[in-house]
Amino acid sequence: MAAIYAASHMSVTSATAVGLMDGLFVVILGVVFLRERFSTAQWGAAMVCLFGAGIVVFGSGAVSIRVEDLFPASIALFGALLVATESILIKKLARSEASISVLLYVNIFGTIIFAIPAAATWSSMSIAVACLLFMLGPIAILGQICNINALRTSDAALIGPIRYTWIIWGAFFGWAFFGEIPVAATYSGILLILSGGSYLAFSRFR
Repeated sequence: MAAIYAASHMSVTSATAVGLMDGLFVVILGVVFLRERFSTAQWGAAMVCLFGAGIVVFGSGAVSIRVEDLFPASIALFGALLVATESILIKKLARSEASISVLLYVNIFGTIIFAIPAAATWSSMSIAVACLLFMLGPIAILGQICNINALRTSDAALIGPIRYTWIIWGAFFGWAFFGEIPVAATYSGILLILSGGSYLAFSRFR
């Protein structure tokens, strides 16, 4: 909800830039609350991921935060903190609960919470739109299963920065489906994300 509010009250690119803080928040919360060890080199790799993500977003030239954007930007920052907190909670639950159990409760509670506001704002939709919405269900659940299993088998502080790779997929899908041509900054940022993420991933095995 925080991300949607921010994106609807300021530029989407600016809201995305602020939302990138979630990876850094995951690292901090993992170290503080889960007592996860994070070496100086791993901190550096996490910063490389964050810096690369920032280059991709700011390199588009669409990021500009005005005075009237300060409140939406603060909401986006709060949303990033909530996403990071969710990752820490999932990490705790994944240690003792099966993935399907976590998904069941999360989705049941989410449905209950949104049932009333959804009914209050309900409007008719075409069959094509309905099909797209139904497709989101299995895709989102599959993504959640991957996320839970990742947090179960590795430290949250390592997973957080690696999740910046969604920007790479976003750039790819933008090129493949919407004809968006990546600029030089996009390639530079992607290279940094891959470099930092690869180091974090392999440092876990070492």
